Amino acid sequence: MKLQLRYRKGKDIKKEKILNFIKQNKKSTLIVTGFVLVLICVITAISIHDQHVKEEQERIKKEQQQAVKDAMEYNEMVECYYKICDISYTGASSAEKICVTIYNTWKDSIFNSPNEDTKKYVNGAKDFNEAVENVYEDDEIRDQLNDVNNTEDDLDDYIRKIQNPPEKFDKCYDAAIDLNTSFKQLADLANDPSGMNLSDYGDAESERIDSFVSDAEKLKSVIPQKKEIPTYDDTTKEIYEEFAFFDYYLQPCSEAPGTEYTSGMNAEEKSVYGIDGQVYYVGFGPSKLITMVSFSSNKKVSDEDFEKIVSNLETYCGKKAKKINNDSYIIDCGDKVQKSISITNDDTLSIFC
Repeated sequence: MKLQLRYRKGKDIKKEKILNFIKQNKKSTLIVTGFVLVLICVITAISIHDQHVKEEQERIKKEQQQAVKDAMEYNEMVECYYKICDISYTGASSAEKICVTIYNTWKDSIFNSPNEDTKKYVNGAKDFNEAVENVYEDDEIRDQLNDVNNTEDDLDDYIRKIQNPPEKFDKCYDAAIDLNTSFKQLADLANDPSGMNLSDYGDAESERIDSFVSDAEKLKSVIPQKKEIPTYDDTTKEIYEEFAFFDYYLQPCSEAPGTEYTSGMNAEEKSVYGIDGQVYYVGFGPSKLITMVSFSSNKKVSDEDFEKIVSNLETYCGKKAKKINNDSYIIDCGDKVQKSISITNDDTLSIFC
């Protein structure tokens, strides 16, 4: 009986120990589980935070890239309108020469008083109609007519590029359409004088030239200034500052910095990446726009410096350079404007567009 009691007592003690062990381990398990859960929460919070930071950085980067893209496209549109002015002036100059030759030949044939410029058309012609026909048979006149007709085609291409303009360019678009119309009217007069008498032709020539010049000046007056390209790091900012002189391309000659070098050309002393030289702003032609900008040094630079400048020009233009030879590259710049930048380093360093 005592033995059985001891056995039961011992069994109860053992059971109690087991229960205590289980309770203690259960507490430990709960503590460990709680710690693991806290750790998971911390790791999840850190991961979510890092993801938010990454997404925010990506968002800012995309906004910056879009801001640069928008500014560059805006500036290309500005250049596009100036290009319309420039090429229309060039074509109008050829059209005006043809009209003047037609009018003078017509008049000199009627009054039988040819001068040095018209005698090759008037002499031997049976009447003024044949004299005028002789004008259109002249190779020089044919070349000028080709210039006029090619200008019409080029203007049509540019007009297509400026369709659906942003609100900022509404006035520019309307002015460009007017200019295109007045140029076509002048081109028609140069191509075909039929259906008019001499007086009518002379009046039409004068009126259409005046209309063209007025519309061209109106377009130039409403074209906005270019935007500054935003920069978000010191390296990119330096690149834009070094090549800022290219911003004057297709701008009015009156805005060119420096001093007058010759008629239609301004020059200024300039240093590009520590290389001393001169920048020339060239604006020859009836449009009075800067159609060439160039930087010239007085010596050749090292291959290392040359490659550095080429690389930075690629960043400035946003396009890869095409290698012509070891000392020459060309970089296409802009889809809307037919412009490229060339750089050579043979006897001297030269960069121009």
